[in-house]
Amino acid sequence: MKKRLVFIFVVLVGLIFIVSGCEQIVGRRVSVGDGVREGYSCRQGQVKCGTQQECGGNYPCSFVCNEPLPRGGYVYSRYSCGNFGCSDGRCVEPKCRPLIPNHNNLNENRINMIFVGLNYEDVNQFKNRVLDVLDVMGNSSGFFAEPPFARNQDKFNFWYVNEVKDYDEGNYNYPQELLSKCNYLNLNNKQEITFINHLGRSSAVLGEGFTLFDGFLLGERSNEEVIGTFLHEFGHSFGSLLDEYLHSSDYWFTYYDIGNFFNIGLANEDQACTNWCRGEPIPLEEFKDFDCSEFETMDECDYSHLENGGRWSNNKPCSWVNHLEECKNIVDLCSSSNDQDICSSYRTGGDLNFNLCVFGREGENPHPYFNSLCLPLRMYGVWVDPNIGTQCIESTGCFKGASSAAYFRSSYQSKMKNVLSAWGYVNEKILREKLVQFGGRRAPRDQAGEKIPYTLFYDEFGENGEVVDGGMICLDCMEEETRNALLTNVNQSQKVSIFDNRGSVDYKKINSKILINEYKKLDGKKFQTSNNLALSNAKKSQLQY
Repeated sequence: MKKRLVFIFVVLVGLIFIVSGCEQIVGRRVSVGDGVREGYSCRQGQVKCGTQQECGGNYPCSFVCNEPLPRGGYVYSRYSCGNFGCSDGRCVEPKCRPLIPNHNNLNENRINMIFVGLNYEDVNQFKNRVLDVLDVMGNSSGFFAEPPFARNQDKFNFWYVNEVKDYDEGNYNYPQELLSKCNYLNLNNKQEITFINHLGRSSAVLGEGFTLFDGFLLGERSNEEVIGTFLHEFGHSFGSLLDEYLHSSDYWFTYYDIGNFFNIGLANEDQACTNWCRGEPIPLEEFKDFDCSEFETMDECDYSHLENGGRWSNNKPCSWVNHLEECKNIVDLCSSSNDQDICSSYRTGGDLNFNLCVFGREGENPHPYFNSLCLPLRMYGVWVDPNIGTQCIESTGCFKGASSAAYFRSSYQSKMKNVLSAWGYVNEKILREKLVQFGGRRAPRDQAGEKIPYTLFYDEFGENGEVVDGGMICLDCMEEETRNALLTNVNQSQKVSIFDNRGSVDYKKINSKILINEYKKLDGKKFQTSNNLALSNAKKSQLQY
């Protein structure tokens, strides 16, 4: 009985130690050492992450806890206070918080969206607007309901700053002050996004983030327009996509290095939009030779007429010229005028009074397709541009006007031209190719049960614009006999190419169905499993496809 009482006493003491000691401490142990350091004893149960603790050094907000050893003496442990920040030597409650509980993963190579809000009544109103626009579950019409972002939530972390400020037009310090509250997280791949509950023109900084003027709560913009604008600006900041509408300007320019912007192209006499079209462009002379003199009224000149008496946008290179009071072929008119004053004098008829031609900015050479410094703003009247491309992929073409009148775009209407439109083949392909660099790789949908060692699966964009399964297999991770057998069976006729990820690890890019079938044929072969050949997560995240 006495022994039983002693045993119960020891158990109770142990429980008291656990309850009142280290188990009460909020935080994660980040280091341990011998001896005693200045700090608290675990037994006091007083040490918790709070706003009055001192901070600094390698662990911006942390505390030291002296823990007793079973046979006497102490060991000190340092506990990190996680998301608590550090201000003037004291821990402060974190203002930068996860937007969606239990979603963010800092151990994966993800895109970090950081949201701040201006001009909202409170944080909850701002936070709810962000959640509405994101539509993380992809159930309605938000960001994640739209391809290519649908089903790719695992490629993103979402953060918001738990504070809102007033909007002071032209003052950019407020958003920067709010965004700085996330600096302690040392995030990579940041997209810093400012929501402003105000009417204005949204804008983006390529590769960094954007400002979205919401307007929905004011009743001035539909939710569909706000979401479309969010996607458009994200196309700029994440995908480095240029606008595909014409910027207001009396000049045309070619100051963009279009090698870095894959959604726009150039044209000359021999080729046009070579990123997605393979044939020669429609010759300029075909447009210049069209006779517009038969159209005697402004209405006949500027519009196509339907059988029922209605009218539609123009389908010919004609426009009514105000001061000439006649219908002219604007491709011929503009490209034949290398004098700036004459070029700028041609304007539309009626109330519109638009420029029909634009002149090259100082220092420009004649445009290589129009062979002139004076270009038609549009090739078909006021609003329309024809497709000059040939042998173009899928539904793409080569349409004049993308930011500058000198550049060409791949579709007549896309989200980079009109926020309520679809992305278009080229833009969606660019975004998919960038997305594949982030997050975990998931198995193809119809091959989810297949397990092949050292293989990464991901989505690709097929030649017809459809989503297809893609895969890569690590050649360096296999035994030589297996590798040679696989490469012999998967030959060049199946469009195989080798990629180098700068880490001296060769991957073979193979149609995933071919890869799976060929591997099954080699099922008897053994794969190496040595640690030095297995890819680490860090190396996987650096792969370039």
